[in-house]
Amino acid sequence: TSVITGLKQGGNFTEGAMFVADAVRRYGDDFPPGTLFEFTEVTAGGVRRVDVRVGNTFYEFKSVASVPPSGFATQFIKDMDLADVSDLSQLKWWFDGNKVSSLPKQQFLDQLNAASIDQAIINKLLPNITNPTKNDLLQKISQDFDQIFSIK
Repeated sequence: TSVITGLKQGGNFTEGAMFVADAVRRYGDDFPPGTLFEFTEVTAGGVRRVDVRVGNTFYEFKSVASVPPSGFATQFIKDMDLADVSDLSQLKWWFDGNKVSSLPKQQFLDQLNAASIDQAIINKLLPNITNPTKNDLLQKISQDFDQIFSIK
């Protein structure tokens, strides 16, 4: 798998792969048999490589010292655009607690605010709001931030 490939590559790839392996070991109940590791999905925004899928929950593992990570907005928008994602609760971004001690919510939101988010994604994730806006989606992400983004 790509985790094994990452271990062999060295450097940041090895650290990332070790974080995934350690998190799966420490939080094993979250990753039952049938868990899918390292697979790709095609979205309107392009191809998205997903670290882990458990049922209809999609996990992204980040072993980075700087947050939000480079390319965050583009990657998170692709996550929201995944065909099987209909609710933000299906997205889990786990950050390596050995590298970061806090997640600056406003910086994450600012990057999303500066990015283009297709109206179809907004409509899909906010079905109970008539004519939802990007600002409505950002408010929902802010409200659910600690359920989506966490340090492990």
